[in-house]
Amino acid sequence: MKTKYIFTTGAFLYPMNVKDAAGNDRFVWVASAFEEDSYNKDGMVCNPTTEADTADGLLLPDDDEEEPQNIPANDDFSQVYFG
Repeated sequence: MKTKYIFTTGAFLYPMNVKDAAGNDRFVWVASAFEEDSYNKDGMVCNPTTEADTADGLLLPDDDEEEPQNIPANDDFSQVYFG
């Protein structure tokens, strides 16, 4: 692949090699930086980060909030093992 990353509206993405549940190599796009407002499923502005120790930690608290927002896990993505 000649391009190491791409830019989509508000985010830089780069390819990551992962293994699926069957052990097959797959490539997925992973956000490496966010440049503009992001929104949760309720349409509220949220503050994402690109890595965290937990899924809840991927959304940092907004100035108005005390707790990060909960995002339900994507069942298909939860079957992917990062290598």
